[in-house]
Amino acid sequence: MTQIIFGSPEASAIAKADKKLSAGFIVGLLEHPSKDDATFDDDEKAESYAYGKSVDDHVYAVWVNDGSGEIVSIIYQQQVFRP
Repeated sequence: MTQIIFGSPEASAIAKADKKLSAGFIVGLLEHPSKDDATFDDDEKAESYAYGKSVDDHVYAVWVNDGSGEIVSIIYQQQVFRP
């Protein structure tokens, strides 16, 4: 199994191929990016969504939907971490 790291060329390629790049934010599992990850226009709404999902013992990330892989925040067990 191949692990894709956000910010890597592979993550950027996935974002460019699978999503229409636009202003906004993506929320998904940090360890397993997916073309089906949720998108939001507002970073607060994106973090709120990730916060609610994070009770399942997975690590969620909010990143900018521009193909750069820039992480805005990481959410684990309803704790928000920002770089």
